[in-house]
Amino acid sequence: MQDGGYQFEFEPALSESRKRPDFRVRFDDHQFFFEVKERHGTSQPQVGATCFDSYAGIRDEINEARRKFRMLKDSCCSLVLFNAGDLDTILIPIEVFSAMFGDAGISWGIDTSSFEVIPGSTKSVFGQRGKMVDYKQRTFQNTTISSIIILERARLRDQIFEAKLEHELQRKQQALGRSFVGYEEVIAVGEVFMSDPPAVKNATRLVVCENPGARIPLPEGLFRGLFDERYKYDGSRIAKMYKGARVDEIESGSETPLYCLLDSCPDEMTVSMNGFRRQNP
Repeated sequence: MQDGGYQFEFEPALSESRKRPDFRVRFDDHQFFFEVKERHGTSQPQVGATCFDSYAGIRDEINEARRKFRMLKDSCCSLVLFNAGDLDTILIPIEVFSAMFGDAGISWGIDTSSFEVIPGSTKSVFGQRGKMVDYKQRTFQNTTISSIIILERARLRDQIFEAKLEHELQRKQQALGRSFVGYEEVIAVGEVFMSDPPAVKNATRLVVCENPGARIPLPEGLFRGLFDERYKYDGSRIAKMYKGARVDEIESGSETPLYCLLDSCPDEMTVSMNGFRRQNP
């Protein structure tokens, strides 16, 4: 926040609440509250296939933030999450929105006469267990939480190294007189890495996931840094609303655990919530 030039207080004393949120930020003559949570893992990396609930950690923190913000319903409050080594929590937009609106899944229609999938009926959906959805009333809940913000240190691409790597791979294939086969490319890449490894540079950034049911939305002018991003879910699709000027310099997949093949959320993704009736918060 210091780098962004924001005025802030740590654990401010509040007349309206005995519980102190971690930060109060002042912006455009308004105040905003933020609860910051770090995820510290206890499980160890496992060899082979494994199964875990990647939403559980995020949902636990939503529960904690809900209790912290309970007396601040007339304020704009956000939960900030940082993964400090929890292998069972994946902090990327689609995971955060799934924790908010229901387990990510796929649905399709079945032709009852042939018992075959109806062509074109397959779609991505949010299922159950979403912390921002009251399934009995079929409307939003936890509307005091305006957004969930991912705080991360993303590795930046070393474009000089990338150009050198491409040149070396082409040179080695020309020397062979053919394209790489088998593990030859992996070995060649490893040799380039060993001889002159890429420079390691990181950027601290924020990825805002808006809560569409928020009583008081987080202003669009907040957190628009060079590496920041902002996503919004409107009930049918997740769309990227802001992309910092230097986001393309981030190394692909650097914001996810090494074992995870998922990348960041695309610019737009269609996701439905079946049977949900939106009401004004």
